[in-house]
Amino acid sequence: MSFHQLFDGSDAHLLPSNAADCAAKLRQYNRWRRGEDWAPDEDGPNPKELGLLIDYAADALQRH
Repeated sequence: MSFHQLFDGSDAHLLPSNAADCAAKLRQYNRWRRGEDWAPDEDGPNPKELGLLIDYAADALQRH
């Protein structure tokens, strides 16, 4: 199932603007996961946004 089949448009504001934006946001997530990017009392990344980023990246890899 491709990214476009999974995405219904309701969370368009969470989508990366391009592949470079997606990569930057995934790298930021990884820094957070390692405890490097957010203070302990701050909220972490939006789980829905993370899922869309992963779908976007997987779809791009599959096309490549």
